[in-house]
Amino acid sequence: MKEITLGGQPKEMKTLRVNIGDDHYDVPLGGMLKPRELTAMDTPEKTMAFLEKYIPKKVVENLCMDDYNALVRAWSDATKESSGVSVGE
Repeated sequence: MKEITLGGQPKEMKTLRVNIGDDHYDVPLGGMLKPRELTAMDTPEKTMAFLEKYIPKKVVENLCMDDYNALVRAWSDATKESSGVSVGE
């Protein structure tokens, strides 16, 4: 019989370190989120709201689209590398 044990010991928080100017921010990767949090990022507005939990709103709003898209892509790539699953799968 197969068995799985969940919970127990706290997991090491896996994050993406985001450097913006002289500051840095740690954004949790998708594998660290609760399922509802991850599936809630189904629109650009909700993805931005997620990022603003970890990076000040004013900082996110002042990113140019190239930088914002690079941030979202880097987070998605780091999540895939960490968990082996693409966001949305």
